[in-house]
Amino acid sequence: MGGLRFSFGTMGSGKSTLALQILHNLTSRGLVGVLCTRLDAFGLLTDFRGKLFPATARFLELADTRHELQVEARCWCGRPATHNARLVDGKQVYEGDVIVLGDIRGAAEVSYELLCRRHWREGRTGP
Repeated sequence: MGGLRFSFGTMGSGKSTLALQILHNLTSRGLVGVLCTRLDAFGLLTDFRGKLFPATARFLELADTRHELQVEARCWCGRPATHNARLVDGKQVYEGDVIVLGDIRGAAEVSYELLCRRHWREGRTGP
């Protein structure tokens, strides 16, 4: 019987490449694996507001094993990045729709930056 493994980490920590590698290793040996993603919110614990994604909370409840990736992405200050900050026109925001799709003409520029907890709380992005 199979098991449910939940791998998680910050943006840029290699979640997608790990998932593809595991699936490749299984299928190359004639085993069956299922790779599940949805809207690339794949393996992130919290959103830009610092709140658990509903699917993440459920995976943490149900998973047979939980695996935090050890490839540490870094904040601009050099500390391990723990939070995904959303920047709207270069300024960090803490409110808004959880999922933003596509470029909308005339809309604000939305980007993301990895930050340590301290700089996420302070709203301080790169130097």
